[in-house]
Amino acid sequence: MIGGEPLRRESGSFRDPSSGVVWAGGRVLRHLDAEAAATFRAVEAAGVLDDLARRGAVVGWQTVSPEEVDAVRALAPRTALVLEHPTLPFVSYPYEWPFEMLRAAALLTLDIQAAALAAGFTLRDASPYNVQFLGSRPIFIDLGSFDRYREGSPWLAYTQFCRLFLYPLLVDALRGVPYHGLLRSSVDGLDVARVGRLLRTRDKLRPSVFRDVVVQGWLERWSGTLAGREDVAGAGIEKRVLLRLVDRLRTTVTGLRSGVAASHWGEYDETSAYTAESRAIKERVVDSVVSATQPPLVWDLGCNTGRFSVAAARGAGTVVALDADAAVVNRLAVAVRGGPGNLLPLVVDVLDPSPDQGWAGRERRALARRGRPDLVLCLGLLHHLVVHGQIPLPDVIGWLADLGPELLVEFVPTDDPGFRKLVRWRLTAHHDYSAAGLEAALGEHFTTFSRTALGSSDRVLYAATSR
Repeated sequence: MIGGEPLRRESGSFRDPSSGVVWAGGRVLRHLDAEAAATFRAVEAAGVLDDLARRGAVVGWQTVSPEEVDAVRALAPRTALVLEHPTLPFVSYPYEWPFEMLRAAALLTLDIQAAALAAGFTLRDASPYNVQFLGSRPIFIDLGSFDRYREGSPWLAYTQFCRLFLYPLLVDALRGVPYHGLLRSSVDGLDVARVGRLLRTRDKLRPSVFRDVVVQGWLERWSGTLAGREDVAGAGIEKRVLLRLVDRLRTTVTGLRSGVAASHWGEYDETSAYTAESRAIKERVVDSVVSATQPPLVWDLGCNTGRFSVAAARGAGTVVALDADAAVVNRLAVAVRGGPGNLLPLVVDVLDPSPDQGWAGRERRALARRGRPDLVLCLGLLHHLVVHGQIPLPDVIGWLADLGPELLVEFVPTDDPGFRKLVRWRLTAHHDYSAAGLEAALGEHFTTFSRTALGSSDRVLYAATSR
């Protein structure tokens, strides 16, 4: 125990035998064995980490007391050094990041590899799971993944970088195929053979694609992947060649743009029945609820363009903006880049949110297990869940009540143009959907609720507080 708090292992931190993460209450502690500790101290002494920290590129750290090291050693017997990191407001995964965020994480990884190489070190891992986001800004969190550079060695993490960063970005940019489901279904990323089948011949003729996909495919088929083998440590690859590789990868990644098209709901906020008056009222209500509750964590479900996520971010601790439309979320990520650092845009389908998965179903945690929101915004989404998703309205409200204690939900009446557009081509009946049904469900799960009419649109906002 530390400070009266029992220690527990981070369930997703086990793949590196020399380093891992444990929790002591709300404290995040990284333990390193003797070799990893010596490398960390050398990287620190070289000034690499201080420089990266000044740029906001790596997570902060401080060493803990010898007594606390001894306590961690009870869980990890080889522990020689323990670092404490600040707690992140919300953990997200690469299969939830929009294109621009995955691209930013890739560029950050390459920047850190270049800085490490220049000082005589290298990254043993090049995984996006070593990166988290503060708002839309990437930050490198695995300070145990540095290794000493050995003269003549290749970058052993190159293949991992391709599988988990470059290949998903290429598939999205060149073929317009969202990578989110592909990454969610494969913890090790996209293999080169699969990417080769997805890309067209003209894509493969691009110099960067030819080198990183076609040539790598040949190497895998005929002689194994060069960049992933320990026995090539004496291959005689000069450091300047590795630096050129990093520069080339950076140029390739920098030049990519998402090719995924927005769905027909992508412009919903602009093309719906909202008037300027109703939008203004809606924004004022969001401001009022956030000001009254001062929530540390807000979820904006079905955020669309993120207009009300941005409004909530003015008074909340952190806002997680969720939408299933990858192109719309990507636009939001671009819009808030360099803006408020507390808005995290994620590609998540509320009808199929990220589940527990990975080793033993505990390596990657389900969305709701990473921090329940203090306030949930469900604006312009309820009718989609009931009509399109075929979820009974009481079940939707019960789920929302389980998520957080405060709710702001919008009711779109059945004669609204947005509702009529949704049901236009439906051939089957949908569940009961009415204001009376909504109010009955709110009364069952929440202590109080209030109504605000959105001007002349006949839409209504309900602000509810749970029992």
